[in-house]
Amino acid sequence: MFVKKKNLYDKFLGLILKKGKKSVAKNILDSAFSQVSLRINMPFHKILVLCFLKLNTLVEVREINSNRRTIFVPFYITFERRLYLVFKWILTAVSEDKRKISFSDKLADEIYNIVSDKTCRSMELKKDNLKKSISYRSNIHYRW
Repeated sequence: MFVKKKNLYDKFLGLILKKGKKSVAKNILDSAFSQVSLRINMPFHKILVLCFLKLNTLVEVREINSNRRTIFVPFYITFERRLYLVFKWILTAVSEDKRKISFSDKLADEIYNIVSDKTCRSMELKKDNLKKSISYRSNIHYRW
């Protein structure tokens, strides 16, 4: 059986899709990456890999209900889940941006800030995840 492997671009495109309009999502993603690649003179696939490397994490904090209470437990995550979290953090940061500009411009600004090591909301989300995983590390025994 033939299984098509998806690359980073296709996975990011799949998360941006709204109501099955792939051409609209592709235009948004292409314009954002073209703006960033013109700013820093780097091809878009390297920009995408660099975003993944900067936002990559190995641990995620999940809620577990035990004995009528909620416990936060850090879990090691797979590569697929890491990809999803990176793209989700980027899209969350873009959706929280309240400026009156287009979605592709907001996405381009966020990606540029990630690549150029400036402060951005997606990096804050990653740091919050890391802080939570460190503070709840004593609950690791609830994973089993």
